[in-house]
Amino acid sequence: MGNAEYFENDYRDTYVRITDDKNQAWLFLAEKADGTDYQKEDLMHILADNGVIFGINQSALITMCKKQVYHREILVAQGTEAVKGEDGYYEYTFDIQSGKAKPVIREDGSVDYQSMKAVNSVEAGALLATYHHAIPGKDGKDVLGNVKTVPLVRELQPVAGRGVYRGIDDPDKYYAEKNGKVEFSAGKLNIVNVLEFSGDVDQLTGKLEFFGDIHISGNVEAGTTIRAGKTLTIDGVVESADLYAGGDIILKRGVQGNQKAHIAGRGSLFADFIEHSYVKMEGDISANYILSSYIHTPGQVKLTGKKASIIGGNIYAMMGVSCNVLGNPKEVKTAVACGVSQEMFDENEKLQRQLKEIRDTITEIRSTVTGLGNRITEEQQESFKARLQQLMTNQKAVLDQQKKLFDRMEMARTAKIQIREDIHAGSEICIDTTIKKIDKHDYSMEYRNVAGMITGKVMVYS
Repeated sequence: MGNAEYFENDYRDTYVRITDDKNQAWLFLAEKADGTDYQKEDLMHILADNGVIFGINQSALITMCKKQVYHREILVAQGTEAVKGEDGYYEYTFDIQSGKAKPVIREDGSVDYQSMKAVNSVEAGALLATYHHAIPGKDGKDVLGNVKTVPLVRELQPVAGRGVYRGIDDPDKYYAEKNGKVEFSAGKLNIVNVLEFSGDVDQLTGKLEFFGDIHISGNVEAGTTIRAGKTLTIDGVVESADLYAGGDIILKRGVQGNQKAHIAGRGSLFADFIEHSYVKMEGDISANYILSSYIHTPGQVKLTGKKASIIGGNIYAMMGVSCNVLGNPKEVKTAVACGVSQEMFDENEKLQRQLKEIRDTITEIRSTVTGLGNRITEEQQESFKARLQQLMTNQKAVLDQQKKLFDRMEMARTAKIQIREDIHAGSEICIDTTIKKIDKHDYSMEYRNVAGMITGKVMVYS
């Protein structure tokens, strides 16, 4: 008969109470003035007069009439809840974040670069993904008959990519066509070749080149060169070798460069340590510590872990530098820089000179054409027109370069240098070509360039 709510006042008038969400209707009956019994049709009329037309419990009404249930609320109508549907989705059998994940921070504060997984290797025929189709929702309805609609569900497009095929018996399953590494980007699955090199790379190996990913399980000895078209991963220690990658470089141990190692790549660099090396990357550089190295990147240099130290060398990171310790008690010269570099200013001056030369030439040609007047020949006219078109094209190219440079400079102006613990004398901080020499020990500071001056404020930790 439904849950009942009791009231002390036994002489209240008959009424219908509809909950705020209009999902329930409760009926309170008082005896009829003429003493006659209620019939089910009477109760249906009462409900209809109050707008209740859906989800009516006929059994409850009949029971209220037969048993003469008075002076308490009885639940007589219940709406239906809307059931939200589910969009279609892909279930992957590999880590789609592989190569993007950060290294694991251990409990003692050190960083475990060995934990980084750069390669999702699969064999031909391996299941890569299963598509689960969307499940439509179900509209609900309240006791007043109002429909509670649910949003439409969305199906996803079939997976596209190279080296992947759909199952014959079950087209919702996707398999690897060949051995290789799984790459997932912008909703596309690709199987690309991976060069797995077991053991050490030494001078007998010489030069190692591969257009895809390279994964070396051993060390890389001095005097060797490795070029990877995409990601380069080295499990062991790198000595004074030359490393190049079209993507990220992951040195799970680190590099002892002996001032001869050269590392360059279009992605980010992750290394346990970087010692006596020349590094130029286009992405961020992360390490436990950096010792006496030359580092250059338009991204950030981030030192993490228990040491998180930069000792000696020269570091430029356009978007900023963060570490625990800068320099050491022996006052070894350690220079860190960020923000707008002198090279950017030089590049802007060069582009300005190019623009001036182009515009001066355009003015000169137009003046020549005006001076010739009616004496200009058709051949001369075509020649001048072609030269002007080429100059206008060149001018646009230079202006595009200048815009990109200005965008970079604008980004660089937000850069900062953060040293969370010790800042030793002998260190040098440069932001936007303004230099600040550290002549005495300091602690936990954040440096920025404000109106051409480097200002520092104490870093506060909650």
